[in-house]
Amino acid sequence: MKQFLDYIPLLVFISVWAMDERLVNIAGFEHSIGGIFSAAEFLIAASILVYGSLFLIQKRLDKFQWITLIAVLLFCIPTIIFRNITFLKLKAPIVFWIFAMPLPARFYTAITMPMREMASTVASVVLSGFPDVICESQGVVIYGRYGGSDFSLNVAEAC
Repeated sequence: MKQFLDYIPLLVFISVWAMDERLVNIAGFEHSIGGIFSAAEFLIAASILVYGSLFLIQKRLDKFQWITLIAVLLFCIPTIIFRNITFLKLKAPIVFWIFAMPLPARFYTAITMPMREMASTVASVVLSGFPDVICESQGVVIYGRYGGSDFSLNVAEAC
């Protein structure tokens, strides 16, 4: 359910962006709905509504949700104020640059170690499925016995 809630602002954005532009009169105010600028406005509103209600209910937001909310505000507000879609277009390259930066070894290990341990566990279970193979995972090393001889495998850092 939580994953679905995270996609609601995106669905609102795409729905409004795909609409033909039209003027809507609400309480004496005319507003254009449809197109990229009103889609950015609706994205901000939907994000604040969804993440605000999640914050009120759960008393916290996940890191990913905070990052998403900040990115929406950081890129959509200038787009709306300056009526220039360049700010929205900059979002993807900036996010790619952030992910392309090498991480310090401490962070790299903290991020990849759980994946490497999981890969080791899964690999030992798969290897144990073969006849005459006995395997056990300890951290990122798989110890096993096959045909009377012992072996050990280190999980590659490909994770």
